[in-house]
Amino acid sequence: MYDYVFIVLVYRNYDDLYDFFTHLKLSNYKVIIVNSFYDKQSEHKIKNLALSFGADFISVPNKGYGAGNNVGCKYALEKYSFKYLIISNPDVIIDKIDYHIIDEINAGIFGVEIVNKKNKKQNPFMPYNIKWLDKLKYWSYKYDNYYLAMFICGIFSIIRKLFSLVFILSRRKWAYVYAIHGSFVILRRSAVENLFPLYNEKIFLFAEEEYLAQKAKKHNIKTIYIPLLKVFHKEDGSISLEKIITKKISKESYITFYESNYC
Repeated sequence: MYDYVFIVLVYRNYDDLYDFFTHLKLSNYKVIIVNSFYDKQSEHKIKNLALSFGADFISVPNKGYGAGNNVGCKYALEKYSFKYLIISNPDVIIDKIDYHIIDEINAGIFGVEIVNKKNKKQNPFMPYNIKWLDKLKYWSYKYDNYYLAMFICGIFSIIRKLFSLVFILSRRKWAYVYAIHGSFVILRRSAVENLFPLYNEKIFLFAEEEYLAQKAKKHNIKTIYIPLLKVFHKEDGSISLEKIITKKISKESYITFYESNYC
């Protein structure tokens, strides 16, 4: 019986994975490394590193964030008893996490304070579900409307800032939110069982936050933002993508997400 089981999906990212392990100062946990296959050399290095830290190792074809994490979740559910499943990027360094803080909160999904190198806070990914904004975002991608996309980004930014201001002024320790950032997600075991598979495997990358948020909403599973728990997200990534490729993948992912949930 573990307090935490970590699923860490890795693609070539050996150096960040080493930092992840060396900063993991917890007790009673298990790490499952899921290697999105790149080549034999990187697989060998990642496997040896995982085993040297007592982690389990699985290698899968590189089919993206959702597919890799779904395999890790299935493995964890079948092999281990645990209180919380944590889906983490390898480029995350844990500052403070204590499951006792969330034990008594009525929620199934927990988002922590995620801070990147630019000192930008990445949670909550989206405080509220605003359907007309989702529709506008879909149209902007579907019809390649750059100006509409920029307008929507501006609105989302304003909403996040207003939420943060109200949250600080209210002096609350946590708040219910719609979607949390995908680089570090804590789920109660019951939530994992009810939502599995967590992700749409037709989505290779991006839009995972919205997909999980919609699925949780449909299952009446609440999501919490709790900044008392903190991690640092280096955000250097496993791969370097040109802006044009990033935009293409992001567009395709959001269209797939929207049409599978709203159409």
